[in-house]
Amino acid sequence: MSTKSKEYDLDYYRRFTRKSEYDKTIHVLDGLIHGIAIDNIINEKELTELNNWIEAHTEYSHLHPFSDFISVLNNVIIKKQISGEDKKDILWLCQSFKSKNYFFDIVTSDIQRLHGLVHGILSDNIITDEETRKLDEWIEENSHLSGFYPYDEIKSILFSVLQNNEITEDEREIMLIYFSDFIDTAGKTEIDVQKIKELKSSISLGGIFAFDPEITIRDKHFCVTGKCKYYTRDELHKIIRSNGGIVSEDVTSKTDYLVVGTEGNKCWAFSCYGRKIEEAMSKRREGGKILIIQEADLQDKIESLSLEN
Repeated sequence: MSTKSKEYDLDYYRRFTRKSEYDKTIHVLDGLIHGIAIDNIINEKELTELNNWIEAHTEYSHLHPFSDFISVLNNVIIKKQISGEDKKDILWLCQSFKSKNYFFDIVTSDIQRLHGLVHGILSDNIITDEETRKLDEWIEENSHLSGFYPYDEIKSILFSVLQNNEITEDEREIMLIYFSDFIDTAGKTEIDVQKIKELKSSISLGGIFAFDPEITIRDKHFCVTGKCKYYTRDELHKIIRSNGGIVSEDVTSKTDYLVVGTEGNKCWAFSCYGRKIEEAMSKRREGGKILIIQEADLQDKIESLSLEN
């Protein structure tokens, strides 16, 4: 490759990277604004978090439409309140200048919005009933994100929390812990990181599983962890193989499903899910398509295959 070609490729890479990072910033802002305003209430902590976000992205302050966002948001922050017109202006800007996804498909764009949405909800360290239900509505309306991190995890948590009519304080703390794992709290933020850290060390939580997963066994890669209820692990391995599946002892880049047997393990401590679950979660954070499923869901699939045969 000539020197000129190399320079051209480097210039193209820089343009691509800058545009993709900018698009991601707009998607996250879109979600952040919706998350903060999702319950039609905005308070001082939420306004401060908006300001934190603006300060963290000043490199884009001269670019359109970012400059428009900053102008509107600064007006809101100065007034220390958000009117109906302010909210409409902000949301209109988000909708009007939403990225055209030159570099991202709709799934990537909406996952970025989901990260912003959760960040907005957590920005005042309080998760209200209205915010929880509105987030659940968003999740239901965006089922095309099924299989992607953190959509399945959030859907599973919300299903558990909303089974009863009343959301308890314990459930709010559980959401606070889990949701904080899906956003970036490394920079300046109003989110109480220390409180979340303390909660993580004192609360045991149920493992995060895909909610009502669609399971295909043939030609798919499985790994099993935990003590199984319906079969011994060897028996489960044989059943998977007899239905055309592939079994490995460890989570790998090829793993499609991590099957968790929870017999004798009523809950997984937040800080010690187990090595295989931690590895699967890590791969999902990195964009892997691995699903963490309960043994009962695989059992249902096995029974349905038996009825077909």
